[in-house]
Amino acid sequence: SMIMSGFPSDFLQSPLFDHQVFAVSALNASLGDLFLNLLIVLALAFFVFRNYFRFQLHKLKSRLPGAWAMGIFFGLVILFSGLFPVVVIQTLYNNSSIVLDISQSLRFDLLRLVALVCVLISALCAFLFLHVFTRMLIAIGHGTRIFICMVTAVLIFTVVNSLTGQQFVPTLITITLYVAVLYFTGLYKNLKRLNFGTFGYLFIAILFLSINAAFTIQFFTQKEKTESHFRFASNFLIDRDIFAEYLLNEAAQKISADAFIESRIASPFLGKDAIRQKIRQVYLASYFNKYDITIHIFNSVGDPVD
Repeated sequence: SMIMSGFPSDFLQSPLFDHQVFAVSALNASLGDLFLNLLIVLALAFFVFRNYFRFQLHKLKSRLPGAWAMGIFFGLVILFSGLFPVVVIQTLYNNSSIVLDISQSLRFDLLRLVALVCVLISALCAFLFLHVFTRMLIAIGHGTRIFICMVTAVLIFTVVNSLTGQQFVPTLITITLYVAVLYFTGLYKNLKRLNFGTFGYLFIAILFLSINAAFTIQFFTQKEKTESHFRFASNFLIDRDIFAEYLLNEAAQKISADAFIESRIASPFLGKDAIRQKIRQVYLASYFNKYDITIHIFNSVGDPVD
């Protein structure tokens, strides 16, 4: 009913609900809609996390065919749960100009903050689902059955994502290793009561989910950069890039008034790499990601200082 009525985009004047900033479908018509939908998924994940022990699925281990089928199902849910943050990151990259890679820019406006929160919420949802279905997978029986069910799930997961063209290899590797670590260490048992094992479990979960997200962001950042280079070659090979010249002029004025950069240039004992890093991350907008940028530093009389 919210989608049909246009709430809240028709009632709130905010870039979060601007279809020109971000739009995928009627379900995710804006970045704000994506955020609200992820909150609903998080509520579902939390409900499953709090009540999974009441499910009757674990009783199927007493029936052999049911145990095999449910084991494969649990394995598939584990893998697709790990893929969920990847899909959210991919959606943000493919349908907006929001930069998620912190190394590209240190500017955090409202849209970028909400996008990063969306990624964090998707990772939290993945963790909750991973915890629940990893426990259920391990509960179906002995190690051989778990291994065969997981291998079968991996094969199905690979076929499905290969047919759909979805990026999945980093997720497959990281989540499979994550489940193996939990199985052999038993860390998944330490979430009921707060102890040192709980911190170890959370550390392992954050580590593997961060690696998965880092590979995904790197992949789509490189893909976006390559596509920008092709667009630049086709659109600006002959003509001037007026907008880039305007942004460079604005950046030059701000750089010339930066006390940190001025003091670094004036001192012969301080390194100049910090100047380049600040110029890239603070003064050069994400618009310049399509260019290969080299920064040379000169003093007031035009002599190179490095």
